[in-house]
Amino acid sequence: MLIRAIESSDAAKLRDCHARCSPETQYRRFFMHKPHLSTREAEYFCNVDMRSRGAVVASDRGSPGDIHGIGQWDRLKRGMAEIALLVEDDLQGLGVGRRLLNAVIDHTRALGLRQLTGSILAGNDPMRRLLETSGYTVSMGEIDSGVQFFSLLTVRGEGRPVPGRHAAS
Repeated sequence: MLIRAIESSDAAKLRDCHARCSPETQYRRFFMHKPHLSTREAEYFCNVDMRSRGAVVASDRGSPGDIHGIGQWDRLKRGMAEIALLVEDDLQGLGVGRRLLNAVIDHTRALGLRQLTGSILAGNDPMRRLLETSGYTVSMGEIDSGVQFFSLLTVRGEGRPVPGRHAAS
């Protein structure tokens, strides 16, 4: 599996990736029923500057144009970024999510961002395990309406995360 920066020309391939995901995987990513990713949404996800918003994708080495997963980030304030991941069902549990997470961490750390935040559905145990076994300090917040906020410090040994809307204490 090859992890690479997303390109503006990847919109159709990203839509194909989303369509290959099960309804459960789509729901875990968007917190709602979303059988199709619109052209406009896919173009938004693909047109990034890799500074304030960025994304990396997982593709086959033999066919680097195909997309099988995506890791995204949006810069917030105070050295933070919000992240989201999606991996096709057939590749879940094979380390693709971990590689995407590590690539997001590498990119955001290079930008000086030291805290990643996000939200997951309370029942999304695979994502919770991925975060908790990342090797970084992870704080999980209270569950509110079936959603749990998390915070991941990307510098080992720095202590607790900065409190905030997405930071869990």
